[in-house]
Amino acid sequence: MQDVAPRPEDCAEPVCAAPVGYTEPDAQLCSEDAPPASGLVEDLINPAADPADVATAVGHYAEEPVLGESVPTSAVDRVALLAGDQQAEALRDMGEDEFQDLLDQVPAGDQAGLESLLQNCDDPERKLALWRTYHTSMNDRELDELSPESEIGEDPDRQAERVRRETILSDTESELADEVAALDAAGTPMTLDEVDKLIARKELEHAIEMRHNLNVTTEGGTRADGSRIIWSEEELRVMSAALEQVPENVVSDPNVIREIRREDAHADGRNAQNAPQGAVISLYDNGAKTTPTNPRDHADPELVAEHGDQTSFMERVMLHEIGHSAYNQDTSNHGGVYGQATAHIPRAEHGEYFAEDFKNALINPEAHAVAAMDEPQQELAAAEQALQANPGDPAAIAAHAAAAQKAKSWQQMYSHMRDEVFDADRTEAEYADQLETAGASPEELAEFRDKAARLSTPEQIERLAAEYGF
Repeated sequence: MQDVAPRPEDCAEPVCAAPVGYTEPDAQLCSEDAPPASGLVEDLINPAADPADVATAVGHYAEEPVLGESVPTSAVDRVALLAGDQQAEALRDMGEDEFQDLLDQVPAGDQAGLESLLQNCDDPERKLALWRTYHTSMNDRELDELSPESEIGEDPDRQAERVRRETILSDTESELADEVAALDAAGTPMTLDEVDKLIARKELEHAIEMRHNLNVTTEGGTRADGSRIIWSEEELRVMSAALEQVPENVVSDPNVIREIRREDAHADGRNAQNAPQGAVISLYDNGAKTTPTNPRDHADPELVAEHGDQTSFMERVMLHEIGHSAYNQDTSNHGGVYGQATAHIPRAEHGEYFAEDFKNALINPEAHAVAAMDEPQQELAAAEQALQANPGDPAAIAAHAAAAQKAKSWQQMYSHMRDEVFDADRTEAEYADQLETAGASPEELAEFRDKAARLSTPEQIERLAAEYGF
């Protein structure tokens, strides 16, 4: 058979038929025919834009066009339809006026959409502007959720609570303005890293403020070396750890504490100071040492998981100062018990003893029990032995009397902190009753009570009760 040279048309690729229902994409989506970016952006963020135009604008950025589908009215939600890098591109394409139009619509956007834009925006200044608008919008909603005006009525406590929250939010806006001004004044363009760190720090600060309804502030300005006087993120984490350990009835009382203020180094080298009349705690540079150094005991496992199994100097300073705040609210009651400490350590201040016990009871209850109960009893036992060996010795008699008084007063202080300040005895009694009802043996019940007696707060006793199945 004679060979025949193939014809050119026989070498062409076969042409497949279009699938049933297929329609050619709008030519407007092809990059060479697409309208200018400004026109696409205008359709993307205009709430009144024709849905087809919006779909075309979205399709210009998206890998898979959404022609013919319903599209959100909110500009925020429209941009959030795009993938991460496409959101960033759309935000970059916006002119200043268009970006401002987007910000003006932020309250209409849902939280998920806003968070998506914040996560994917790669322009530092625009990310900061987005976050500030978002933060203000969320603050307003949060205020109405936590202290709704419709439920306050004539209740003076609820009215005061809302006023405190409003003050916190107002102060936050002023602080943010100072933060942004400092970035602008740096002389170099702000970076994404700077903006991300600012956002993380201020969101943590806000969470603390809303959780405990107290104002976290700074004196503002700069130190002699030019560094700004602000709360670092690590300092805020330590503050959060300290506050989480204080019983809610103490830390949420505005008469005990309503403001924690970060200040420059104190002229006298102080770590912190407490203004009793204003329920304001000032933390100075010397007190803001966040390196972990001392172990906790009987701590909440969740607290340990988040903040570690050691306390820092700053955490102990914070708890000591909150102890001063609690003492100042009832000096006659607390002072009457803690005044006995001056008989054993000259020049001791009642409030200092109280503040130290307050701190130790929260972070080291076992060590606190040893110092307040075991050691004084050991000193008394030694004094009794010495007196028995020399019953007529004036020195032995005096030493025994002093040891007996110390053991008594230390026990009274321990019980006062545990039962009067923290109300732990009630929690112990409740769980002891439950154990007895559940059929615990006398030995088990005595064991529980012995262990509970060495714990100082209801929360610590609740964790002990969990070991017994409650």
